[in-house]
Amino acid sequence: MWYEFLFSAPQLKRDSLGRGPDSRDYVREYLQSRWVRVGLGLFILGCGPLILIIVAAAIGLWPDPNPNPIGPGLLAFLTFWPSVICLAIGVTRVRVRRNEGP
Repeated sequence: MWYEFLFSAPQLKRDSLGRGPDSRDYVREYLQSRWVRVGLGLFILGCGPLILIIVAAAIGLWPDPNPNPIGPGLLAFLTFWPSVICLAIGVTRVRVRRNEGP
């Protein structure tokens, strides 16, 4: 039939998770960017302790059910926006570099 080409188009071929065949390459490309790695590191190390305390208190693993984590809160406050800015710069640089390709 005339419409069979629609079903065999390469952009429609997906794996079991619905991702394209080269989606892992995109993730690898982003993670090779120093800006993205610094942004992720800042976010994980800066916000991770506060998130861990909040989750532990919510499920009953923290000794105080209503914790007031001043130190981790200040750490998250000081590292959140720098991590978002680093991630934005890294993602922008990778996309520009990809669009400039051969």
